Order: sequence, then structure tokens, then C-alpha cells
Amino acid sequence: MGTRGKTIAAALVAVALLGCGFWSRGPSDGNEAARNEAEWAAKQIQAEIGNNGDGRDAESVTATVIMPLQMPPEIQVVPVAWSGRASSDERGVIEIQIDVWEPERKGQSLGDPGQTAGHATACYRYTMQIYRGTAYAGIPCPKTHMTSMPSETPLPRLPDDARARLANALRTATPQTLASTVRAAFPQDYITVDTTTTTDQGTLVAAVGVPHPQTRDCIVMIKDPGAEPKPVDLPRIQLQPGESGCHTRLYTNPVR
Repeated sequence: MGTRGKTIAAALVAVALLGCGFWSRGPSDGNEAARNEAEWAAKQIQAEIGNNGDGRDAESVTATVIMPLQMPPEIQVVPVAWSGRASSDERGVIEIQIDVWEPERKGQSLGDPGQTAGHATACYRYTMQIYRGTAYAGIPCPKTHMTSMPSETPLPRLPDDARARLANALRTATPQTLASTVRAAFPQDYITVDTTTTTDQGTLVAAVGVPHPQTRDCIVMIKDPGAEPKPVDLPRIQLQPGESGCHTRLYTNPVR
């Protein structure tokens, strides 16, 4: 046999051996596929939470972000614990359990060995930090779950009649009573109140707001002597993190 013949024969043997190995390969592991799919689901949840947790409590995020998620039918997501909120001095924590069931799948074509049935259970902890992306990590699955379903806590907002309240306060206030009069109109702890009186014209200036990342409600109103109170147009960008916030300087010292 010539050199060319030997080469062809060797190639045929290699192909035959490869074919034997190919046909002897069994179906892929369904348990491993389920574990991979659980990790995929965990990353999807992280992306969905994103910055939606800014300023919100963990229970609300669980109820409004995680619970409505549409997952493939073989994936079940169950919240098992939630606590805290994402704020300047606190973190929100959500723990979930993901179960994945992979059905047995027969090979459909040459090169497709199919897959065994499989199941995986994995648990993850999501940590929400204000103005940062949500972090997550795998954890041992807890032995007990929350017995109640999570519900949404309404976001803090200024009352619907906030403008009327502030205008009435300014009508009755004096420079000496301005701060106390406006605070009396907005006694809630989550509402900020900032007041001042300009020295040139004696204009009363008041700002009331809710410094919540999801709302950033803010009303600034002034009252010149002998005139009716009137609102001030706000540069909304100044209410963003790191900017002026809801303060009287939005009127007294506006950004040019």
C-alpha cells in the first residue's frame, strides 16, 4: 500500500473510532442543565431589580418587581424572606428560592444525544443599596419561609392639597412665624421643610418636599408683601442626587 493509501486508511479508522465514540455518548445531565437555568433566572431577577430598589423597602420590591416576573414554566421563583430598605443608612435584603425542573428529552437528530430529566434548587440573597446596582450571591436555602405574601408599601408623597396648604400657611405667616407655620401645615416626618425671608424685599420663601429617590416631590412658593403666594418653577435636575435638593435656595440662589 502506498503512502496515499495508508493515509486514507488511517483517516477511515479515525472516523470509525470517532463514530463509535459519538454513538456511545449518553444524554446530557438534566441536573446540571437545571442548575445552569437557575443561575440564569437569578441574573434575570438581579437585572429586573436594578435600581428599582432605590429608597424602597424590600417587601415592596418583592411584591412589585419579583412576584410579577414571567419565567419559563419549568422555573419557579419563591420569595422566602425580605427586610429593610435601600436608603442612606440602610440596605434592603431579599432572599429567594429558585426551583427548576428539566424534563427528559430524547435526541432528535444525529449529534443530539438528548437529556435526562433533572431538578435543581438554589437560593440567592439580593442586597439593595441606594444609588447602586443590586448585588446578589448564592446562599444555603433557609429551612423556613415567610408565611405571608409580600405587599407594596405606598411611596411617600406630598398630600394632594400640598399647594393649597402651603399657600394658606404663607398667607398667615410672618417672618418670625414662617418656619413653625409651614411645619404645622406639613407635620409628617418624611416631609422636609425649608424656609427663609429675603432681606431686600421681605419676601417669604418656603420649600416643602419628599426626598425619596422614586418621587422627589418638591414645591417652592414665595409671598411678596401685600401679594398672593405664587409657586416657583423648578429646575427638576436640581432635585437629583448630589444637587441642591428641595431647598429655598432653588429660588434665592438658583443655578444659572
